[in-house]
Amino acid sequence: MLKSRSNQSNRVNAPELAYKTVYGHLPKNGLRGRIPGIQEKKYGDIYVDFHIDETILDQLNDIRNIEIRSSCEGHGPDRVAFVIFRLSSDKIKDIDKIIENLRKQGLKADYDIGNQGRYRICVATKKWYRENGNNDSWNQWWEKLPHLIENAVNNM
Repeated sequence: MLKSRSNQSNRVNAPELAYKTVYGHLPKNGLRGRIPGIQEKKYGDIYVDFHIDETILDQLNDIRNIEIRSSCEGHGPDRVAFVIFRLSSDKIKDIDKIIENLRKQGLKADYDIGNQGRYRICVATKKWYRENGNNDSWNQWWEKLPHLIENAVNNM
């Protein structure tokens, strides 16, 4: 199992898993789970990064047989954009097939074991929201993501 450099439980937190998904290794100095002062908004009963479109969050939450566990709009090269989800099935062959399907569609995807001892799948990109910058490719990634994840899950 991956071991975090930043938390006591030796579990990899969500930003670290996203970093590993994009770069192929854990960050040298670890990453904290949440960044103080980041602009958020309430979505249902949770807080999410402000710039993630609620329509996209709705689409992700509507995908059958998965549960969204974490997301981030991205905040720089170390804090990439990501979504982490769990399957209703915890069979490793299903996880492997979904990872394969996600990668075939050009997505960066990886998995590990998260809290509660269950598998979690991370889809991440080396993109982040840029205040006062061009966010076209970032927007396109988020807009395509629900369809690509649904396609990967439904074709296992």
